[in-house]
Amino acid sequence: MNPTESNNTTRRESLLDSLRSIMREALPAVQSDDDIHVPFLEMGANSLVLMEIQRTVENTFGLNIVINQFFEELTTIDALATYIDQNLPAEVSEPEVSEPLSVNSELVSAEAGEPVAALSHQVVAKAVPNLELNLGEASSELEQIFTQQLQAASQAVSQVVSQQLAFLRESGLSSGTLSDADTTSAAKTTPAVSPPSKPAVAPKPVAKKPKSAVSPQHLLSPLEIRARGLTEKQQRHLEALIARYTERTKTSKKMTQDSRSVLADSRATVGFRFTTKEMLYPIVGKRAMGARLWDVDDNEYIDISMGQGVNLFGHNPSFVTNALETAISARIQPEPPRSQQVGEVAELIAELTGMDRVTFTNSGTEAVMAALRLARAATGRYKIVIFENAYHGHADYTMVRAEWQEGIPQAVPIARGTPPSAVSDMWVLEYGTEQSLEFIRAHAHELAAVMVEPVQSRRPDFQPKEFLQQLRQITREAGTLLIFDEMITGFRVHPGGAQAVFGVKADIATYGKLIGGGLPIGVVAGKAEYMDSIDGGMWQYGDASYPQTERVAFGGTFCQHPLTMSTSLATLKYLKAHSPALQENLNRRTTQLAKTLNRYFEQEEVPIQIVYFGSQFRFAFSSNLELLFYHLMEKGVFIWEWRNYFMSTAHTDEDIDYVIKAVKESVEEMREGEFLPPKSSGVETFKLPKDSKKKAEEIIAPISPQPMNEAQKQLWVLAQITSAGSIAYHTSVTLQLEGLFHLTAMRQAVQQVVDRHEALRTIIKEDFQHILPSRVIE
Repeated sequence: MNPTESNNTTRRESLLDSLRSIMREALPAVQSDDDIHVPFLEMGANSLVLMEIQRTVENTFGLNIVINQFFEELTTIDALATYIDQNLPAEVSEPEVSEPLSVNSELVSAEAGEPVAALSHQVVAKAVPNLELNLGEASSELEQIFTQQLQAASQAVSQVVSQQLAFLRESGLSSGTLSDADTTSAAKTTPAVSPPSKPAVAPKPVAKKPKSAVSPQHLLSPLEIRARGLTEKQQRHLEALIARYTERTKTSKKMTQDSRSVLADSRATVGFRFTTKEMLYPIVGKRAMGARLWDVDDNEYIDISMGQGVNLFGHNPSFVTNALETAISARIQPEPPRSQQVGEVAELIAELTGMDRVTFTNSGTEAVMAALRLARAATGRYKIVIFENAYHGHADYTMVRAEWQEGIPQAVPIARGTPPSAVSDMWVLEYGTEQSLEFIRAHAHELAAVMVEPVQSRRPDFQPKEFLQQLRQITREAGTLLIFDEMITGFRVHPGGAQAVFGVKADIATYGKLIGGGLPIGVVAGKAEYMDSIDGGMWQYGDASYPQTERVAFGGTFCQHPLTMSTSLATLKYLKAHSPALQENLNRRTTQLAKTLNRYFEQEEVPIQIVYFGSQFRFAFSSNLELLFYHLMEKGVFIWEWRNYFMSTAHTDEDIDYVIKAVKESVEEMREGEFLPPKSSGVETFKLPKDSKKKAEEIIAPISPQPMNEAQKQLWVLAQITSAGSIAYHTSVTLQLEGLFHLTAMRQAVQQVVDRHEALRTIIKEDFQHILPSRVIE
């Protein structure tokens, strides 16, 4: 191999290492070097993850990439590395892998006249801070030994960086001359070189316009793409499933394709993967009744999606359809005039929730917008705290994520189209942690409100009762409003919602979904002192009273739509008559379903678990098992795109048994197709003692990001520079066991150790250490 080929190989390997690091942060499914050929979408990346990867790659390498490329030619780590290697200017050989080791920002171009060698100390000094130690100042023999180790690590880092800089020089990064002696001297010199008085900054490489920005690249055939990363048996299983599924639902697929050019439908692309692309389309419904629905191909399904939680009583319950038919026959028109049911609906909501006053919106998103506006008006403050993994609608200021900078969570829009200014008054914290409570205590004087989804729909097994009770105390003492977003939990888990379950009274709560009886609705309810800002407060006729409270801007043409008021009144009357027995029965049956399936999953060693709260449940798994849902759909169990499921009063015991049977059959088929690992043979299933399983409220809460200590920083930098750096300080112990090996028992034993020790659940991300709430050991 000639020097040029060697340099190209080294550069490509370096790019692959950097991209693996980036991908592992965004996609935990990246496990091995072989994954560089697996499409991102097969690893579990959705459009938001791909946009984050796009931003990181652009900032790291200075290349312009359009999001379409991730769906066309740049579908794998390998393809992305090749693209970067081809488009990265020749004078830049090492990517800027992270802020602590920023080669691109430290090295200066030949035009600037700054020799590469003169900066080697600066790079090391920035990458490994505080490595310069004085042995004479060590106060003990142990400190001296530790100091020697750190200095040895410093020299190792310096030598590696010097070698990299030498490689950059050979690649033409600088026109200056650097001898081997100079490099060795630079590496051995401990004190950092003072920055030049006029530091020269390397111009950011200007990337070529990506080809796909003009025209699509040549695409691989569908079979070729689906086969990536699959065994022959997996491929046969997948192709057979696609053929059966698409034949069964061909009319839905055709209708989706026919309308795609004119209908912009986000639901039609949720969960896009090339593997399942041919099956990715909404099932078009024809009719529904009770717990069942039929599609346009006349396939019958047992529905466990229930309108995303809307249909607590199943489809078309008689008391709702009767109310709707009566309203339609009366030929009532939208306001004005006001519907005669509005006042009674408000009274029933106030009675069931214990709130003082109520107002109506068209959706949950609008209700949240109004609640935050009321909180800011009441307090005169603007900062709002929300929590990771919660969903509060799609308004600009709730579509936000956190980037931690110097211990402060800086709000960043979650997707394009939202300006940073829209989220500048938002703080996003980890849910259920003491660190989050401490942050709220420290900043309470700035907060208008703390808004929580008390049990997050994406995480129903985490039910932090004590955290919510402490949060209530902190906000009450600080004059900060506590807002409960009860779109899903409201009226479903208890007539008083999650507030009644946890014994926490919010200042304002938002509701929706099921109380509309299938029609669109949003509700804001709360204490009178806050809700009075909607209309000015209480006043009456015949005296000198008037609306004294200063009002906020609020309104909407259809906020009290007469048809919605009619179905809502019927729903609330039914709830009042049958609660709390109705909720208790639903919760009990959901628990039975979850326990039955979880027992099966444990016995069969299937890496799936049903997590639940009340009558909502989810299938939880750590790897890509999306095919399970297509198998269930094929067997007549209706699944919706966001994977939240609900028990309704219309589901019979036979329906539940059918769902359980469909899940078991799907698991067996996926195992036969090698999409699930085989069960251990000849080994008796090991079961944990009954008292060893944690209850939902005992689950370890995730801890807020913490700064790395100096030792962690040094090891982290060493790991970024060389792949051997991450194992340089590992100590290995071999333990030989004799006798019959119980694989399941070993897995569970190791899992208990990981659950017990935070160090085994700690990862480094964005210069901070994050302690994961759990880490499943396969």
